Amino acid sequence: MNGHRQFACVILISLLLVTACGGGGSTVAGGGTQPTKSAVKISTTGALPSGTLIGGIDITVSLAPGVSARSTTNPPETDAGVVVASGVASSNSTILATYTSASGATPAKARLLVVNTSGFGIGEFAIVNGDIAAGNSPQAADFTVASITVTDLNGSPISGLTSAFTVNNQ
Repeated sequence: MNGHRQFACVILISLLLVTACGGGGSTVAGGGTQPTKSAVKISTTGALPSGTLIGGIDITVSLAPGVSARSTTNPPETDAGVVVASGVASSNSTILATYTSASGATPAKARLLVVNTSGFGIGEFAIVNGDIAAGNSPQAADFTVASITVTDLNGSPISGLTSAFTVNNQ
């Protein structure tokens, strides 16, 4: 009996070790876990003219290689929760976002139309939640602005503003 208990203990320990070693997700070079989701926070930078608030932003963002946005329910419009108002635009904003898939050397693009009748200032105004394809780990510098138009509460263009990105991969 004692030999059977030792054998059973060895089998049990082996099973525990084997099951504890797997299932943690894929890894990337350098030993980290492969990110599968990317939250890209988009901000305006610069100075608003005195007494001016932003009433609308029309921005087209070229996504980093390997990043896509879900647009399955009503293409090309992004699915609910893919693009959300945040930061300075989190109150009273309406966002319409469309998505164009990558094609060859042309990157995927997300176009955001942000409208706020109360107006908002400079800072983070939207988050694009994307999916990351295996083998990619996008950084903020991998995203670019294809175009941006910022308007005041009367619909007049505001010049001198640019955009910036921060990226949180998970």
